[in-house]
Parts: sequence; structure tokens; C-alpha cells
Amino acid sequence: MEESELLMSRTIFIVHCECDDNASSPTTWDVPCATAELALKQAMHEIINWIDGMWDEYDEDDVHELVDYINSGRYQAALDLWEDMSSFSIEVDEEIIIEEIPDIEKIELDLDD
Repeated sequence: MEESELLMSRTIFIVHCECDDNASSPTTWDVPCATAELALKQAMHEIINWIDGMWDEYDEDDVHELVDYINSGRYQAALDLWEDMSSFSIEVDEEIIIEEIPDIEKIELDLDD
């Protein structure tokens, strides 16, 4: 890296999802989000999509507690409870990305027209 290069950093949040659906290897996917709050909301979305139609496979009291947490906006508490409820793993990680700021070439404008 040359001394004249400028770097900028930005923080993103990644929702890591992994489910073991009895396949030869677990199914995994990541969803990038701009803020921690959006990442937690995305995690709730992933949970709801995962268990939609399968509520009866989970402890009824846990399901009610999970829904109460989600409806009250206590997403971290819901995520913590989910970790105890299911083998479908969801984690929210903060990642810092460092990028080079590209040089901006000088331009000339012809404003006489």
C-alpha cells in the first residue's frame, strides 16, 4: 500500500445461520445488515421462517416466551432463548471492513454552454 492511499472502515453486521437438516453437511447462509438492530430483526425473521408450521415441535411455554420477546422488541433475549430451543443456529457478528478510497481524478467542466 502506498502512503498516499486513503483507507476507510465501515462496520457491518452478519447474521450467520446454520441448520443441520440431516444432509451430509449443514446448510449455512449469511445475511449482511447495516446495523446491529437490523441484524437482530433479520435473525427474528430467519427464526420465524424456520419454525413456521412447526410450532408444535417446540415446547409450548418456550414458544410463547419467544413470541412475547419478539413482539416486545426484545430481540437479543429472543435470540438467547432460541439458542436453548433449537439446533438451528443463528449468530449475529460484527465485522469491520477496511476499504481503500479510490483516487478521484480531476475533471474539467465546460460551463460556458
